[in-house]
Amino acid sequence: AYKFYRIGFDSMGLDDSHWMLMMASLARAGDLILAVSHSGVSPEVLKALELGKKQGAVTIAITSSEPNAMAKAADLHISYEARESRLETGSITAKLAQVFIMELMYTQIVKAMPEAAEENKRRTTMAMDLLRE
Repeated sequence: AYKFYRIGFDSMGLDDSHWMLMMASLARAGDLILAVSHSGVSPEVLKALELGKKQGAVTIAITSSEPNAMAKAADLHISYEARESRLETGSITAKLAQVFIMELMYTQIVKAMPEAAEENKRRTTMAMDLLRE
């Protein structure tokens, strides 16, 4: 969320179910909900995705390649291959795959809007420089 915010996207990264559902309830056309869950069945993430979609947001699910509820519910499903048992929740291979996909998305967005991304990155960098004065 931080990287996307720095290039001009009003974005938040949420891991609290209450925040997820509140934000999803306020979603509207033109918004994007990016849901990340290895299993694709995490109830809090799935409910937020479904609610956001109902409110008119575009939804993207990043999950493992196994068939799952989030993949079916989302407008777009981006999958990856990583094995993870219930006893090893949060395995590094799954996390790396998820972060890699988000990095690819970020790179493609910057390539699609290079001038705006550069200007927004410059402005946010200058704002952080104020802390050094």
